[in-house]
Amino acid sequence: MSVSVATTSPDAHSSIFFRPDNTIHDVPDFFSFNPLSYIAPVEPPTSTTESTESPSMCNNKEDNLTQSQMLKDTDNKLFIKSQRAEIENLIKTDVMAPHPLADVPKHAKLISTIWSYRRKCLPDGTLIKHKARMCVNRKQQELGRDYWETYAPVASWATICLMLILSTLLNFKSYQIDYTQVFPKLDDPVFVRVPQGWYIKDGALHQHDDPLFNNTRNFLRFK
Repeated sequence: MSVSVATTSPDAHSSIFFRPDNTIHDVPDFFSFNPLSYIAPVEPPTSTTESTESPSMCNNKEDNLTQSQMLKDTDNKLFIKSQRAEIENLIKTDVMAPHPLADVPKHAKLISTIWSYRRKCLPDGTLIKHKARMCVNRKQQELGRDYWETYAPVASWATICLMLILSTLLNFKSYQIDYTQVFPKLDDPVFVRVPQGWYIKDGALHQHDDPLFNNTRNFLRFK
């Protein structure tokens, strides 16, 4: 396989790009190079959460909502419905278990849980999904007592764009994996309160009719 090389002609202000099979094709001058011109438009998938009460367009940066903000919006029922998928996935992955409040260890600190909501969109702003995420209230956690280290793997968006551009220019295949939920196994248990709108009955979590309902008799143990 030959090495992929891009050369620029100072006279014609154009470039050629060598493919792995030794064929070449013209590409625009890099001074006027538009990466988006090499990315084919994506056809928006059919939304499974569309409703007459739901906005059809959104902004990924602005559509992150707290519990109180969500309840004021017209599509709040879709967000409340999405809580079930979040809880069911946490139970399925066996990372948490419900317990009666009397079982809380004396040294343990019960941390509140909060809901975070997001309208997930395509790059053109088309709404495709309502997402609910159950989070631990980090403001109540203390370094050295509730946690000892943090780790957040983050990929640079510029690097991702570069890889997609090279994949398109070189006619390579690209694959995408979407992890709907990731939760690591913990070395030490974390004790949290039951999230709003949920309660424990017969050792199982159930969704309450009132999204603001607070369960004060039980807690969740993340393991």
